[in-house]
Amino acid sequence: SLNRPEIKISQLSMEYFRYEKKIRQARVNWPRVDFLGSYGNTEEDYVKDDINLTDATTNDPRGLGPEYYFGAKISLPIWGSTFGYSYTEEEWQPVVQTEKGTEARTHTMTFSLFDKLGDISGVKEADVEHMRSLDEINKKKQEITLEVKETFFKYRKAILLMDVAKSKIEFQTKQVEILEIRRELGEALYSDVIEELIKLAEEEFSYTQAVSDYYISIASLNKAIGIDGYFKACPRESGDPDEVYGA
Repeated sequence: SLNRPEIKISQLSMEYFRYEKKIRQARVNWPRVDFLGSYGNTEEDYVKDDINLTDATTNDPRGLGPEYYFGAKISLPIWGSTFGYSYTEEEWQPVVQTEKGTEARTHTMTFSLFDKLGDISGVKEADVEHMRSLDEINKKKQEITLEVKETFFKYRKAILLMDVAKSKIEFQTKQVEILEIRRELGEALYSDVIEELIKLAEEEFSYTQAVSDYYISIASLNKAIGIDGYFKACPRESGDPDEVYGA
């Protein structure tokens, strides 16, 4: 039954909601840490406005120097609220008329009251959906199990009907032979023989119908377990179907 498409779909749905539940729980119970930053080198060739621009010796070249920005932010969920802390450190090279670069370090703390209540309710919703998916897959398994049992019952019934029909055909064939002999002896009418031949044809039709039901039950069993061609009809020595066997 695990090979049935509906079971596979239900299992994938259950896995989806299970991971959704874990993600939402992580948002509520685990801290979040973010890092950001940049690093590079820069320089500026600064020339004063009140000097001769054609004189290259008046330039004030500034060498290539590093500059960077680094930051970290931590968010800690606490009972539906969030405590936050961030730290940034930066250093920039001088530009225009500044003689020295800038450096800064910043510490920031925040507290957001009840801003995570939506995430808490989201955990409950994800939990409900996960439980619902579990219930759905259990229902599917029960339905398929019942289907397999019913199909197997039809299979056994078809076997029984084939045996009964075959016995009736053998009996009716003997009856026709006996009436043929009696008719030749003048002890039975030709209409009596015709009547028995009709009964024989009816029994042969019943046998054909039972054989058809047998093969249909085999196909239904393969459908019920979700594997096409897994069970095949096993013929008797006489050429009649007997039982199924796994591929």
